[in-house]
Amino acid sequence: RKTKIEEQQNTRNRKMAANSGVLKDDTTTTNPINVVIEELVHEDIKHRVNAVKSLSTIAIALGYERTRDELLPYLTDLMDDEDEVLLHMAESIGNFIDYVGGPGHAHHLIKPLEILCTVDEQTVREKALEGMTRVLEVIEYKKHERIVVELIERFFSGDWFTSQIAAAAVIPAALLKSSEVSQKHFIDLLHKLARSKMTQVRKAVAQHLNDLIKLLPHPYEKDILDIFSVLYKDEQDSVKLLSIETSITLSKSLAKEKLPEVLMPILQAYTEDKSWRIRYLFCEKIVDIGKNVGPELTKEHLLEPYLKFLEDSESEVRTAAANRVGEFCELLDIDSIIGRVMPPLEVLSNDPQQYIRGILASNVLNLCPLVGRSHTNSHILQIFLAFLRDDSPQVRLNAFKNLESISKVVGIDSLSQSILPVVQELGEDKQWRIRLSMIEYLPLLAEQLGQQFFGDELEQLFGSWLGDCVFTIREAAINNLKTLSKIFGPTWTREKVLKKVLSFKDNPNYLHRMTTLFGVSSLNELVEESTRREIMIPTIIEMMKDAVPNVRLNVAKTAGVLLRSVLADGPAADALRKGLTNLSRDEDPDVCFFAQKSLDA
Repeated sequence: RKTKIEEQQNTRNRKMAANSGVLKDDTTTTNPINVVIEELVHEDIKHRVNAVKSLSTIAIALGYERTRDELLPYLTDLMDDEDEVLLHMAESIGNFIDYVGGPGHAHHLIKPLEILCTVDEQTVREKALEGMTRVLEVIEYKKHERIVVELIERFFSGDWFTSQIAAAAVIPAALLKSSEVSQKHFIDLLHKLARSKMTQVRKAVAQHLNDLIKLLPHPYEKDILDIFSVLYKDEQDSVKLLSIETSITLSKSLAKEKLPEVLMPILQAYTEDKSWRIRYLFCEKIVDIGKNVGPELTKEHLLEPYLKFLEDSESEVRTAAANRVGEFCELLDIDSIIGRVMPPLEVLSNDPQQYIRGILASNVLNLCPLVGRSHTNSHILQIFLAFLRDDSPQVRLNAFKNLESISKVVGIDSLSQSILPVVQELGEDKQWRIRLSMIEYLPLLAEQLGQQFFGDELEQLFGSWLGDCVFTIREAAINNLKTLSKIFGPTWTREKVLKKVLSFKDNPNYLHRMTTLFGVSSLNELVEESTRREIMIPTIIEMMKDAVPNVRLNVAKTAGVLLRSVLADGPAADALRKGLTNLSRDEDPDVCFFAQKSLDA
C-alpha cells in the first residue's frame, strides 16, 4: 500500500508541478498547498483525514480551473483508502460546487463522486449520494444531460448491488429536469429496480420514492403509483416498513378525490398484514395519515383499522394504539368516540399486560376535553378510578400525569376522596423511584386540590419522606416543600412545614440531622422575618455544637445563608456572626474554611 501511495504521489506531484508550478521537486518547500497535498498520502490516517478536511482551502487557493483540471483528478486517484478518509472526502467533494465554478461546471464532480457512491461502506455511500444529489439538482441539463443519463445507466448496470442502490437514489433528483425521452427511460429503470432480486435495492427504491411523491402531481403519477403498489406488496417486511413512510407522503401529496380509490386499499392491506411489525408501524403513523386526509376520510377509512389495533393479538400493537388514543380521537366526532372507541378502551383498561395499562392510563384522560363533562362522568371517570386502584404502582402513577385534563372537566372535588388513598400508597411504595415520582407530582395536586387536601395524612407522609433512608427522596421532599410553600404561603409554611423540618435536629442519625439544615436553607426566603429570627436562627446556633464535623460544616453554610437575610446590625446577625467566629476556630479544617467563607460573604 505504501509503495502504491508513493507512486501515486510522485506521479501526481510531477504532473501538477509541470502544469502549474505549485508543487516543486524540492522537498524542503514549505508551500502550504504542498504540505496538505503531502498529507493526503501520509501513512498516518489522522494526517490524511485532516488533509481531506482542508480540501476546500486548497480549492480556493488553486482557483476554479486548476481545481477542475488538477485537484479533482488527483483526488480520484486516491479513492483506494480507509473508510474514514473516504467519508470525509465524500462530504468535502459533495460541497465543491462553488469551488469548481458553480452549476455550469458541476458535472466535473460526477466522476469522483461516482466512485464513492458505490463503495461497500454504507456511511460513505450515503454521504456521497447526498453530494451527487446536490450536483444533479443544479447541473445544466441542456448541456450535460448525456453525462447524467450515462451515469445512471452505469449505476443501473453495475455488477454489485451498491451501484443499483445509487441509481435508485439519484433518479429522483434527475427525473423531472431531464428531457421527456430520458424521463421515460428513468421510469423504466425504476420499475426494474423495484423488482430487483436484491432486498437492499428494493429498500432503496422504497426509501427514495418519497422524493418523487412529494412532487406530485406530475406526468408520471401513474407510474410512481404502480411502482409503489409493487413495494407495499413486497415479501420482505423491511421493504414494506419503508413503504408505510411513503404512504404518509402519499396521503399528503395525492389529490383528495383520489385518496379513497388509491390510498385506502393500501392502508387496509397494512391493517391485515400478518407481520405485527407492519401493523405496529402503521398504528404509529395512523394519526399522521389521518391529519393529512382529514376527519371525514379518517372516520370512514381509518377508524375501523384503529379499533382493530386496540384489540390486536400482539401487545406491541395494542400499546401503540393506546399511546395514540388522544391524538386519534381529536380527528373524530363525539359520537364516534363514545360509540366506537370507548367500548374497546374499557376492555383495554383491564389488559393483562401492565405496560399497556400504564400507557393507557397516561393517555385516556386526554379524551375528557373532547367528550365533555357528561360523557367523562359516565365513561372515562370509571376507567380513571379503576387505574387508581390498579395493582401496579406504575399504572397508578401514570394515572396522575394528566389529572389536570379530567379535573378541568368534572371538577377536582369529586376526585379528591379517591385520590388521597392512592397518594398515600404510592408515597409509601417500597420502590424509591415510585416514591420520588409521587413527590414530584404533588405540587400539581396542591395547585388543583388546594390547602385543605393536605390534612394530617399527607403531613405524616411528608414527615416520612423527610426521614427517608434514600437521600434522593429526602432532597426531593425538601425541594417540594419549597414549591408548596410558594403555593400555600408563609403562614402554612410556619405552622405545617417548619415544625417537621426542625424536628430532625435531634435525630440520632447525623444524615437526618442535616435534613433540618437543608430545609432551613431552602425555606429561608419563604418565611416571615419573625419566623426566621425566632425559630430558624436559634435552631442553627444550637446545632453549631453538633459532634459530627460534617454537620457543623453544613451548619456554617446554612448560617451564611441566614446571615445574608437578616439586618446586618441586628441581634440576630450578631448571634450568627459570633457562632460562625467560633466555628472558624474549629478543630476540623473544612468547618473552619466554610465558617470563614460565610463570614466573609
